[in-house]
Amino acid sequence: MSELTNREVALVSLLAGVGVGYILNSQLNKAIPAQEPTPVKKFRPSILKRNQSLTRIDDTAEQLKIMEWENLQLRKELVLTKATNNTLTDFHDLDANLLSHGDCERLEMMFLQFDKTNSGYISLDDLPALCLKLGFSLNDEEWKEELARIDANNSSKIKFHDFLFWWTEMQSHKEFKLESGNLAMFDPTRLRLNETGNRVTPEYRMFFEYEQDNGKLKAISPWHDIPLYSSEGICNFICEIPKWTRAKYEIAVNELHNPIKQDTKNGKLRYYKHGDMMFNYGAFPQTWEDPDHIPEDTGCVGDNDPIDVIEIGMKQLGTGSVTPVKPLGIIALLDDGETDWKVIVINIDDPLASKLKDIHDVEKHVPGAIEAIREYLRTYKVCVGKPENKFGLGERCMPLNYAWSVIKETHEQWKKLHDSGATTSSYRGGHDN
Repeated sequence: MSELTNREVALVSLLAGVGVGYILNSQLNKAIPAQEPTPVKKFRPSILKRNQSLTRIDDTAEQLKIMEWENLQLRKELVLTKATNNTLTDFHDLDANLLSHGDCERLEMMFLQFDKTNSGYISLDDLPALCLKLGFSLNDEEWKEELARIDANNSSKIKFHDFLFWWTEMQSHKEFKLESGNLAMFDPTRLRLNETGNRVTPEYRMFFEYEQDNGKLKAISPWHDIPLYSSEGICNFICEIPKWTRAKYEIAVNELHNPIKQDTKNGKLRYYKHGDMMFNYGAFPQTWEDPDHIPEDTGCVGDNDPIDVIEIGMKQLGTGSVTPVKPLGIIALLDDGETDWKVIVINIDDPLASKLKDIHDVEKHVPGAIEAIREYLRTYKVCVGKPENKFGLGERCMPLNYAWSVIKETHEQWKKLHDSGATTSSYRGGHDN
Protein backbone atom coordinates (compact mmCIF):
# COMPACT_ATOMS: atom_id res chain seq x y z
CA MET A 1 0.00 0.00 0.00
CA SER A 2 1.35 3.43 -0.96
CA GLU A 3 2.27 5.89 1.77
CA LEU A 4 -0.47 8.30 2.87
CA THR A 5 0.02 12.02 2.43
CA ASN A 6 -0.14 14.30 5.46
CA ARG A 7 -3.57 15.50 4.32
CA GLU A 8 -4.89 11.95 4.04
CA VAL A 9 -3.51 11.07 7.48
CA ALA A 10 -5.29 14.05 8.99
CA LEU A 11 -8.55 13.10 7.27
CA VAL A 12 -8.36 9.51 8.51
CA SER A 13 -7.68 10.75 12.07
CA LEU A 14 -10.63 13.12 11.90
CA LEU A 15 -12.97 10.39 10.69
CA ALA A 16 -11.69 8.04 13.36
CA GLY A 17 -12.28 10.69 16.02
CA VAL A 18 -15.82 11.29 14.77
CA GLY A 19 -16.48 7.56 14.81
CA VAL A 20 -15.17 7.14 18.36
CA GLY A 21 -17.16 10.17 19.45
CA TYR A 22 -20.32 8.76 17.87
CA ILE A 23 -19.80 5.40 19.62
CA LEU A 24 -19.15 7.07 22.99
CA ASN A 25 -22.18 9.31 22.57
CA SER A 26 -24.37 6.31 21.73
CA GLN A 27 -23.19 4.44 24.84
CA LEU A 28 -23.76 7.49 27.04
CA ASN A 29 -27.27 7.92 25.67
CA LYS A 30 -28.04 4.32 26.57
CA ALA A 31 -26.63 4.73 30.07
CA ILE A 32 -28.37 8.07 30.71
CA PRO A 33 -31.83 8.20 29.12
CA ALA A 34 -32.77 11.52 27.59
CA GLN A 35 -34.82 13.73 29.88
CA GLU A 36 -38.23 14.79 28.60
CA PRO A 37 -38.42 18.59 28.40
CA THR A 38 -40.76 20.15 30.96
CA PRO A 39 -43.85 21.33 29.08
CA VAL A 40 -44.56 25.05 29.25
CA LYS A 41 -48.09 25.38 30.55
CA LYS A 42 -48.48 29.13 30.33
CA PHE A 43 -49.99 30.56 27.18
CA ARG A 44 -47.50 32.35 24.91
CA PRO A 45 -48.71 33.46 21.45
CA SER A 46 -46.44 32.95 18.44
CA ILE A 47 -44.38 35.88 17.15
CA LEU A 48 -46.43 35.83 13.95
CA LYS A 49 -49.70 36.19 15.85
CA ARG A 50 -48.25 38.82 18.17
CA ASN A 51 -47.29 40.88 15.12
CA GLN A 52 -50.65 40.39 13.44
CA SER A 53 -53.50 42.81 13.92
CA LEU A 54 -56.01 41.26 16.35
CA THR A 55 -58.75 42.01 13.83
CA ARG A 56 -57.18 39.41 11.52
CA ILE A 57 -57.58 36.67 14.15
CA ASP A 58 -61.08 35.19 13.92
CA ASP A 59 -61.10 33.31 17.23
CA THR A 60 -62.44 35.72 19.89
CA ALA A 61 -61.10 33.54 22.72
CA GLU A 62 -57.62 33.64 21.16
CA GLN A 63 -57.84 37.42 20.77
CA LEU A 64 -58.64 37.70 24.47
CA LYS A 65 -55.74 35.39 25.41
CA ILE A 66 -53.29 37.44 23.35
CA MET A 67 -54.50 40.71 24.87
CA GLU A 68 -54.24 39.25 28.38
CA TRP A 69 -50.72 37.99 27.64
CA GLU A 70 -49.62 41.39 26.31
CA ASN A 71 -51.16 43.14 29.33
CA LEU A 72 -49.27 40.81 31.68
CA GLN A 73 -45.95 41.44 29.91
CA LEU A 74 -46.43 45.21 30.05
CA ARG A 75 -47.18 45.13 33.76
CA LYS A 76 -44.20 42.84 34.44
CA GLU A 77 -41.95 45.19 32.50
CA LEU A 78 -43.27 48.10 34.56
CA VAL A 79 -42.39 46.35 37.81
CA LEU A 80 -39.04 44.98 36.59
CA THR A 81 -37.81 48.30 35.21
CA LYS A 82 -38.45 49.87 38.61
CA ALA A 83 -37.25 46.94 40.73
CA THR A 84 -34.17 47.17 42.93
CA ASN A 85 -32.31 44.57 44.96
CA ASN A 86 -34.65 45.26 47.84
CA THR A 87 -37.90 44.92 45.88
CA LEU A 88 -39.35 42.55 43.29
CA THR A 89 -36.60 41.02 41.14
CA ASP A 90 -37.79 37.52 40.24
CA PHE A 91 -39.73 37.74 36.98
CA HIS A 92 -41.44 34.39 37.53
CA ASP A 93 -42.74 35.24 41.03
CA LEU A 94 -44.46 38.47 40.03
CA ASP A 95 -47.88 37.10 39.09
CA ALA A 96 -49.20 37.04 42.66
CA ASN A 97 -48.17 40.66 43.22
CA LEU A 98 -49.55 42.14 40.00
CA LEU A 99 -52.82 43.98 39.76
CA SER A 100 -55.43 42.96 37.20
CA HIS A 101 -56.15 45.17 34.21
CA GLY A 102 -59.41 46.22 35.87
CA ASP A 103 -57.53 47.11 39.08
CA CYS A 104 -55.05 49.28 37.13
CA GLU A 105 -57.91 51.07 35.37
CA ARG A 106 -59.68 51.66 38.68
CA LEU A 107 -56.51 52.97 40.34
CA GLU A 108 -55.83 55.35 37.47
CA MET A 109 -59.37 56.72 37.68
CA MET A 110 -58.95 57.35 41.41
CA PHE A 111 -55.46 58.84 40.87
CA LEU A 112 -56.77 61.33 38.30
CA GLN A 113 -59.32 62.64 40.82
CA PHE A 114 -56.33 64.07 42.74
CA ASP A 115 -54.55 65.43 39.63
CA LYS A 116 -55.69 69.02 40.16
CA THR A 117 -53.55 70.48 37.34
CA ASN A 118 -54.18 67.76 34.70
CA SER A 119 -50.40 67.32 34.51
CA GLY A 120 -50.31 63.56 35.06
CA TYR A 121 -48.90 64.12 38.56
CA ILE A 122 -50.41 64.48 42.01
CA SER A 123 -48.91 66.20 45.01
CA LEU A 124 -47.43 63.89 47.61
CA ASP A 125 -49.46 65.84 50.14
CA ASP A 126 -52.55 64.26 48.54
CA LEU A 127 -51.16 60.72 48.51
CA PRO A 128 -52.38 59.79 52.03
CA ALA A 129 -55.90 60.98 51.11
CA LEU A 130 -55.84 58.94 47.89
CA CYS A 131 -54.73 55.83 49.75
CA LEU A 132 -57.36 56.35 52.43
CA LYS A 133 -60.01 56.60 49.71
CA LEU A 134 -58.70 53.29 48.37
CA GLY A 135 -59.11 51.73 51.82
CA PHE A 136 -55.43 51.70 52.79
CA SER A 137 -53.85 53.74 55.57
CA LEU A 138 -50.51 54.04 57.36
CA ASN A 139 -49.59 55.69 60.63
CA ASP A 140 -47.52 58.90 60.72
CA GLU A 141 -44.21 57.10 61.16
CA GLU A 142 -44.93 54.71 58.28
CA TRP A 143 -45.92 57.61 56.00
CA LYS A 144 -42.72 59.47 56.84
CA GLU A 145 -40.69 56.41 55.85
CA GLU A 146 -42.67 55.78 52.65
CA LEU A 147 -42.62 59.41 51.47
CA ALA A 148 -38.85 59.58 51.93
CA ARG A 149 -38.47 56.51 49.74
CA ILE A 150 -40.96 57.67 47.08
CA ASP A 151 -39.58 61.21 46.80
CA ALA A 152 -35.84 60.66 46.76
CA ASN A 153 -35.42 63.69 44.43
CA ASN A 154 -37.58 66.01 46.58
CA SER A 155 -39.98 66.73 43.71
CA SER A 156 -43.01 66.65 46.04
CA LYS A 157 -45.10 64.95 43.34
CA ILE A 158 -45.65 61.52 41.82
CA LYS A 159 -46.86 60.34 38.40
CA PHE A 160 -49.28 57.48 37.92
CA HIS A 161 -46.78 54.81 36.79
CA ASP A 162 -44.57 55.48 39.82
CA PHE A 163 -47.64 55.35 42.05
CA LEU A 164 -48.74 52.07 40.42
CA PHE A 165 -45.34 50.48 41.04
CA TRP A 166 -45.30 51.69 44.65
CA TRP A 167 -48.86 50.46 45.23
CA THR A 168 -48.04 47.04 43.70
CA GLU A 169 -45.01 46.71 45.93
CA MET A 170 -46.93 47.82 49.01
CA GLN A 171 -49.66 45.26 48.40
CA SER A 172 -47.01 42.53 48.10
CA HIS A 173 -45.75 42.96 51.66
CA LYS A 174 -48.57 44.69 53.53
CA GLU A 175 -51.44 42.52 54.79
CA PHE A 176 -54.69 43.87 53.35
CA LYS A 177 -57.18 44.93 55.99
CA LEU A 178 -60.82 45.69 55.44
CA GLU A 179 -61.48 49.42 55.47
CA SER A 180 -65.01 50.75 55.30
CA GLY A 181 -66.13 54.20 54.25
CA ASN A 182 -67.35 54.82 57.83
CA LEU A 183 -70.61 56.46 56.76
CA ALA A 184 -72.29 58.25 59.66
CA MET A 185 -75.64 57.74 57.93
CA PHE A 186 -76.84 56.26 54.65
CA ASP A 187 -79.09 58.08 52.19
CA PRO A 188 -79.81 55.81 49.18
CA THR A 189 -80.38 58.85 46.93
CA ARG A 190 -76.69 59.71 47.31
CA LEU A 191 -75.51 56.33 46.06
CA ARG A 192 -73.71 56.31 42.68
CA LEU A 193 -72.67 53.34 40.58
CA ASN A 194 -69.38 53.57 38.69
CA GLU A 195 -68.74 50.91 36.03
CA THR A 196 -65.24 50.09 34.76
CA GLY A 197 -64.28 47.69 31.98
CA ASN A 198 -66.65 46.35 29.37
CA ARG A 199 -69.65 44.22 30.28
CA VAL A 200 -69.38 40.60 29.24
CA THR A 201 -65.64 40.61 30.06
CA PRO A 202 -63.87 39.29 33.17
CA GLU A 203 -62.49 42.79 33.83
CA TYR A 204 -65.92 44.40 34.30
CA ARG A 205 -66.57 45.88 37.75
CA MET A 206 -69.44 47.93 39.20
CA PHE A 207 -68.14 50.12 42.03
CA PHE A 208 -70.27 51.89 44.63
CA GLU A 209 -69.64 55.54 45.51
CA TYR A 210 -71.38 57.86 47.94
CA GLU A 211 -71.92 61.60 47.45
CA GLN A 212 -70.73 63.48 50.53
CA ASP A 213 -72.03 66.79 51.88
CA ASN A 214 -69.27 68.64 49.99
CA GLY A 215 -70.40 67.05 46.71
CA LYS A 216 -67.33 64.82 46.41
CA LEU A 217 -67.73 61.10 45.80
CA LYS A 218 -66.33 58.62 48.29
CA ALA A 219 -65.62 54.98 47.40
CA ILE A 220 -67.63 52.62 49.63
CA SER A 221 -68.18 48.91 49.99
CA PRO A 222 -71.74 47.72 49.30
CA TRP A 223 -71.13 44.87 51.72
CA HIS A 224 -69.61 46.79 54.64
CA ASP A 225 -70.90 50.37 54.31
CA ILE A 226 -74.54 50.01 53.27
CA PRO A 227 -76.44 49.27 56.50
CA LEU A 228 -78.42 46.06 56.92
CA TYR A 229 -81.47 47.89 58.27
CA SER A 230 -83.33 50.52 56.26
CA SER A 231 -85.85 51.09 59.07
CA GLU A 232 -87.51 49.00 61.75
CA GLY A 233 -88.45 45.62 60.32
CA ILE A 234 -87.10 46.58 56.87
CA CYS A 235 -83.74 45.57 55.35
CA ASN A 236 -81.65 46.91 52.46
CA PHE A 237 -81.46 44.44 49.57
CA ILE A 238 -78.52 44.66 47.13
CA CYS A 239 -79.58 43.16 43.81
CA GLU A 240 -76.86 41.21 42.01
CA ILE A 241 -78.89 39.27 39.40
CA PRO A 242 -82.13 40.83 38.10
CA LYS A 243 -85.09 38.55 37.43
CA TRP A 244 -85.41 37.31 33.82
CA THR A 245 -81.60 37.31 33.41
CA ARG A 246 -78.97 34.61 33.92
CA ALA A 247 -75.50 36.27 34.03
CA LYS A 248 -74.00 35.33 37.43
CA TYR A 249 -73.13 38.70 38.96
CA GLU A 250 -71.94 38.77 42.57
CA ILE A 251 -70.33 41.00 45.17
CA ALA A 252 -66.56 40.46 45.00
CA VAL A 253 -66.01 39.82 48.70
CA ASN A 254 -62.20 39.64 48.43
CA GLU A 255 -61.60 42.71 46.26
CA LEU A 256 -60.96 46.27 47.37
CA HIS A 257 -64.31 48.04 48.00
CA ASN A 258 -66.17 44.83 47.04
CA PRO A 259 -67.45 45.82 43.58
CA ILE A 260 -69.97 43.67 41.72
CA LYS A 261 -68.44 41.48 39.03
CA GLN A 262 -69.53 38.59 36.83
CA ASP A 263 -68.24 35.33 38.26
CA THR A 264 -65.82 33.24 36.20
CA LYS A 265 -64.79 29.60 36.12
CA ASN A 266 -61.64 28.47 34.30
CA GLY A 267 -61.38 31.96 32.84
CA LYS A 268 -64.90 31.92 31.36
CA LEU A 269 -67.84 34.07 32.42
CA ARG A 270 -70.54 32.14 34.24
CA TYR A 271 -74.26 32.00 33.45
CA TYR A 272 -77.10 30.03 35.01
CA LYS A 273 -77.63 27.44 32.31
CA HIS A 274 -80.82 26.17 33.93
CA GLY A 275 -82.54 29.30 32.62
CA ASP A 276 -83.32 32.87 33.57
CA MET A 277 -83.82 33.78 37.21
CA MET A 278 -87.51 33.86 38.10
CA PHE A 279 -86.84 36.33 40.94
CA ASN A 280 -84.48 39.18 41.82
CA TYR A 281 -81.44 37.66 43.49
CA GLY A 282 -78.83 39.28 45.71
CA ALA A 283 -77.67 39.72 49.28
CA PHE A 284 -78.13 41.57 52.55
CA PRO A 285 -75.24 43.90 53.42
CA GLN A 286 -73.47 43.58 56.77
CA THR A 287 -74.19 39.86 57.04
CA TRP A 288 -71.84 36.89 56.82
CA GLU A 289 -72.28 33.14 57.06
CA ASP A 290 -69.30 32.18 59.21
CA PRO A 291 -67.59 29.00 57.92
CA ASP A 292 -66.39 28.28 61.46
CA HIS A 293 -70.00 28.20 62.69
CA ILE A 294 -72.34 25.21 62.31
CA PRO A 295 -76.04 26.15 62.61
CA GLU A 296 -77.68 23.71 64.99
CA ASP A 297 -80.69 23.13 62.72
CA THR A 298 -78.68 22.29 59.57
CA GLY A 299 -75.49 20.59 60.80
CA CYS A 300 -73.45 22.20 58.00
CA VAL A 301 -70.95 25.08 58.18
CA GLY A 302 -71.70 28.54 56.80
CA ASP A 303 -70.77 29.28 53.19
CA ASN A 304 -68.39 32.23 53.85
CA ASP A 305 -70.53 34.79 52.00
CA PRO A 306 -73.12 37.47 52.77
CA ILE A 307 -76.55 35.91 53.26
CA ASP A 308 -78.44 35.35 49.98
CA VAL A 309 -81.80 37.01 49.33
CA ILE A 310 -84.65 36.20 46.91
CA GLU A 311 -86.99 39.11 46.15
CA ILE A 312 -90.37 37.95 44.78
CA GLY A 313 -91.93 41.26 43.73
CA MET A 314 -93.31 42.02 40.29
CA LYS A 315 -90.68 44.61 39.28
CA GLN A 316 -87.29 43.75 37.80
CA LEU A 317 -84.57 45.38 39.90
CA GLY A 318 -81.25 46.43 38.38
CA THR A 319 -77.82 45.05 39.23
CA GLY A 320 -76.35 47.22 41.98
CA SER A 321 -79.71 48.67 43.04
CA VAL A 322 -80.40 49.01 46.78
CA THR A 323 -84.05 48.42 47.69
CA PRO A 324 -85.84 48.41 51.08
CA VAL A 325 -87.50 45.01 51.45
CA LYS A 326 -89.69 43.18 53.94
CA PRO A 327 -88.41 39.73 55.06
CA LEU A 328 -91.06 36.98 54.93
CA GLY A 329 -89.35 33.62 55.47
CA ILE A 330 -86.20 31.59 54.88
CA ILE A 331 -85.08 28.35 53.19
CA ALA A 332 -82.01 26.33 54.30
CA LEU A 333 -80.28 25.20 51.09
CA LEU A 334 -77.44 22.71 51.69
CA ASP A 335 -74.88 23.31 48.96
CA ASP A 336 -71.80 21.04 48.81
CA GLY A 337 -71.99 20.43 52.54
CA GLU A 338 -72.46 24.09 53.44
CA THR A 339 -75.44 25.97 54.81
CA ASP A 340 -76.55 28.53 52.21
CA TRP A 341 -79.54 30.43 53.62
CA LYS A 342 -82.02 31.99 51.17
CA VAL A 343 -84.15 34.75 52.69
CA ILE A 344 -87.49 35.32 50.93
CA VAL A 345 -88.41 39.04 50.80
CA ILE A 346 -90.61 41.50 48.93
CA ASN A 347 -89.98 45.07 47.79
CA ILE A 348 -91.89 47.38 50.16
CA ASP A 349 -93.21 49.29 47.12
CA ASP A 350 -94.64 46.16 45.49
CA PRO A 351 -98.47 46.13 45.17
CA LEU A 352 -98.62 42.93 47.23
CA ALA A 353 -96.27 44.12 50.01
CA SER A 354 -99.06 45.28 52.32
CA LYS A 355 -100.77 41.88 52.08
CA LEU A 356 -97.66 39.78 52.75
CA LYS A 357 -96.70 39.77 56.43
CA ASP A 358 -95.35 36.22 56.85
CA ILE A 359 -94.48 33.27 54.64
CA HIS A 360 -97.97 31.71 54.86
CA ASP A 361 -99.36 34.88 53.21
CA VAL A 362 -97.21 34.16 50.15
CA GLU A 363 -98.95 30.85 49.56
CA LYS A 364 -102.31 32.56 50.02
CA HIS A 365 -101.75 35.45 47.60
CA VAL A 366 -99.11 33.95 45.26
CA PRO A 367 -99.94 30.22 45.28
CA GLY A 368 -97.15 27.96 44.02
CA ALA A 369 -94.40 30.61 44.35
CA ILE A 370 -92.52 28.97 47.25
CA GLU A 371 -92.68 25.52 45.64
CA ALA A 372 -91.37 26.95 42.34
CA ILE A 373 -88.47 28.66 44.15
CA ARG A 374 -87.64 25.46 46.02
CA GLU A 375 -87.62 23.39 42.82
CA TYR A 376 -85.44 25.96 41.05
CA LEU A 377 -82.90 25.81 43.88
CA ARG A 378 -83.07 22.02 43.91
CA THR A 379 -82.46 21.44 40.21
CA TYR A 380 -80.54 24.41 38.74
CA LYS A 381 -77.21 22.52 38.76
CA VAL A 382 -78.53 19.32 37.18
CA CYS A 383 -78.11 20.70 33.64
CA VAL A 384 -74.32 20.92 34.16
CA GLY A 385 -74.04 17.33 35.38
CA LYS A 386 -74.28 17.90 39.13
CA PRO A 387 -76.71 16.16 41.51
CA GLU A 388 -79.79 17.86 42.89
CA ASN A 389 -79.26 20.17 45.86
CA LYS A 390 -80.57 19.20 49.28
CA PHE A 391 -82.32 21.22 51.97
CA GLY A 392 -82.28 21.37 55.74
CA LEU A 393 -85.24 21.68 58.09
CA GLY A 394 -87.26 19.08 56.19
CA GLU A 395 -87.27 21.34 53.08
CA ARG A 396 -89.65 23.74 54.85
CA CYS A 397 -89.69 27.45 54.16
CA MET A 398 -89.46 28.75 57.72
CA PRO A 399 -91.66 31.62 58.95
CA LEU A 400 -90.73 35.24 59.62
CA ASN A 401 -89.62 34.90 63.26
CA TYR A 402 -87.16 32.15 62.29
CA ALA A 403 -85.88 34.24 59.36
CA TRP A 404 -85.21 37.18 61.69
CA SER A 405 -83.20 34.98 64.05
CA VAL A 406 -80.93 33.91 61.17
CA ILE A 407 -80.59 37.47 59.79
CA LYS A 408 -79.59 38.80 63.21
CA GLU A 409 -77.17 35.92 63.79
CA THR A 410 -75.39 36.49 60.45
CA HIS A 411 -75.26 40.23 61.21
CA GLU A 412 -73.41 39.47 64.45
CA GLN A 413 -71.06 37.15 62.57
CA TRP A 414 -70.35 39.97 60.09
CA LYS A 415 -69.50 42.30 62.99
CA LYS A 416 -66.91 39.79 64.16
CA LEU A 417 -65.39 39.59 60.66
CA HIS A 418 -65.42 43.36 60.18
CA ASP A 419 -63.93 44.12 63.58
CA SER A 420 -61.10 41.65 62.93
CA GLY A 421 -60.18 43.47 59.70
CA ALA A 422 -59.74 40.11 57.94
CA THR A 423 -61.05 39.17 54.50
CA THR A 424 -63.10 36.04 53.83
CA SER A 425 -60.05 34.47 52.11
CA SER A 426 -58.51 34.28 55.60
CA TYR A 427 -61.01 31.49 56.21
CA ARG A 428 -61.38 29.61 52.91
CA GLY A 429 -62.84 30.06 49.45
CA GLY A 430 -66.60 30.16 49.00
CA HIS A 431 -68.38 27.19 47.49
CA ASP A 432 -68.98 26.78 43.77
CA ASN A 433 -72.46 28.25 43.34
